Parts: sequence; C-alpha cells; structure tokens
Amino acid sequence: MKLKPAQFVGLPFAIATFIGFYLAYMKSSEYALYAAIPLICLSVIFVMSPQINWWWYRRNPPDTPAAITHFLENVPYYRLLSPSLKPKFRQRVALYMEGNQFMRPAPPQEDNRTRNDVPEDLKAAAAASVVQLTFGLEDFLLDKFENIIIYPQAFPSPQFPDRLHLSEVYEADGVLIFSADALVQGLTNQNLFNIGLYEYANAYALQYLKTKPIEWEAGIWDKLALIGGMHEADFQRFFNLPTIHLFGIAVHHFFKLPAAFQKVSPELYQLFEKMFKQNPLNASTPIDL
Repeated sequence: MKLKPAQFVGLPFAIATFIGFYLAYMKSSEYALYAAIPLICLSVIFVMSPQINWWWYRRNPPDTPAAITHFLENVPYYRLLSPSLKPKFRQRVALYMEGNQFMRPAPPQEDNRTRNDVPEDLKAAAAASVVQLTFGLEDFLLDKFENIIIYPQAFPSPQFPDRLHLSEVYEADGVLIFSADALVQGLTNQNLFNIGLYEYANAYALQYLKTKPIEWEAGIWDKLALIGGMHEADFQRFFNLPTIHLFGIAVHHFFKLPAAFQKVSPELYQLFEKMFKQNPLNASTPIDL
C-alpha cells in the first residue's frame, strides 16, 4: 500500500519511537526519554496529517488510480476532452477526493451516525461533478462545502424528514447530500438529469453569488423548459421538494445542453461562459489550454 505524504514523514519518528521503547524495555527505563521526543513529533504529524497531505498534493498533483480513470471514461464530459486536458481533470478529481470528507449513513442499528467507508467510485462521481463545473476556474474546490454524504437511494433529511428526495445542500453545515444511484446515472448518462452538477451549482451560488445575485430575464422558466423539456413543476416532482433552485437548473442546462441553451438564451449563455470560464460547445477544449 502506498504511503501518504504525512505517513512517509512520520515513518522515521515511528521507528525511533519503537526503538526507544524497545531499549527501555530490554535495557533501561532511561531509554524511554529517547522515545518521548519522536512520539511527540509523531503525534503532531498525526494531528496535522490532512494539512501535510494537502500541502504536498497541491504542489505534486496525484493522478487517479486506474479503476477511477476507467470510471471517468464513462463520463461524457471527461471522455470528450482532448488528451491534453484529461490529466488536469483527473488531477482535480484526485485532489477533490483527497481534500473533502465523504460519508455514508451507518446501518440502522448504529442510529444516526455516519461512516467514512464510501466506495471510491462514488467519491469520484461527486468529484467529477464539481470538477466539471469549476474546470475553468483557479479555485475549484468550493471549500465552504467540504462534507459529502451519499445515501444508496432517495432519502429523508432533517430539513425534509417527510420527503424522500435525491439531493440537497445544507449550507449551515457545509454539506451536500446525494442519492448514489441518481448521482452516478446523471453523471454518466447524457440523457439523464445530473443531480451532482445541479447541487454543486447551488453550492457555488451560496458561496459566491449571495451578494451579487443574477438578474434573470423575463420568462426564464419557460426558456429553460424549451431547452430541457421540463418545467418548474416537473422538477418539483422529480426532486420531491417544494423549492427548486433556478440557478442550479440553468447551470445544468448550460453544461448538458449547450447548443439549445445558446440558441434560446444567448445572453445568459454568455454570462455563464464568463462566470465559469468555459464554453461547453467546444467539448474537447471547453477551457483555455
């Protein structure tokens, strides 16, 4: 198993600690002092391991493992990228997977707790959604939303305890919640709605657009329906939620249906093109090389 940077840094201190305690046990308790100093250093490294790992990875971006690279080939956005852009996309996926907390609900007998053993392909599905959204931006992490909870299927939540729904953003705790089935299917099937793209767009709006909201053109819902074939009421039934976020739907259509979007609403298309520094119509090179 490949060591992470913090583990690599901590390895000499772990060895020194072991040797110190071994000598203290075999020869003299005075050697325990020699174990104490590396043990303290090892404790500091353990506490700081996320920061150490992140510092290293930002300067030496990792690539995705072979299994995740294979998974990404099922993602239309990634598959159509030019060979020169695919490594950058994979590196950002790997960085997002490393830099965020992924959780899944624990079994019923464990009450309302969550567990961290989320399958790697589900982490990659969430990461690929946000990387697609922010691929043209320098700051691509949406760092106010570092917690991702993935349920197997539709779920209730504290905000909507009586509604089984597919996804949600909870700003107070910096949490995004997804149904695994809907997340993967929307990401990999061009004909299905991408809940990951939708919710990450909503998170983007909460992080960056609160003080400068978009002034929507008249009849925007009708135009979005013309682009994607679904009205606001249709999305309310799809998500099983009373409120649907206009920005998330518009951004989703910008990325998934760019030709129709540009034709129906060229001004809004141009606004999003500047906002995200992307032109999805250029599928192989949506961002500047």
